[in-house]
Amino acid sequence: MSWCLDTLKVTGIGQAEMSSLCSFEFDAASEEEQFLVVNGERKVVINTLTFKQSVLDKELYGKKDIVHFIKVIDDTLDHLRPEDVKLISEKYFEKTSQKLTVLQNYKY
Repeated sequence: MSWCLDTLKVTGIGQAEMSSLCSFEFDAASEEEQFLVVNGERKVVINTLTFKQSVLDKELYGKKDIVHFIKVIDDTLDHLRPEDVKLISEKYFEKTSQKLTVLQNYKY
């Protein structure tokens, strides 16, 4: 059975959009890193999940790696909520000194 998860997809420097990933897509991810600890006691974290493009796709077609922010609670994936997006934006600004503009293309 397939399932999907609400995420935040980076679309450019300082830009992201609400998106989703489905269970079958997670196998294609190449790298996961911790971005933000939301609650250490409950083990709530926001991670980045990177889907790397091949060197050929980058050179010939100008494709870029795709990065999603995902939420993990006690080692279980969970949907991003508006308050999570706010925390991501704040941490992004702290790390880069740039405001993160988030496009929301569907309702919660």
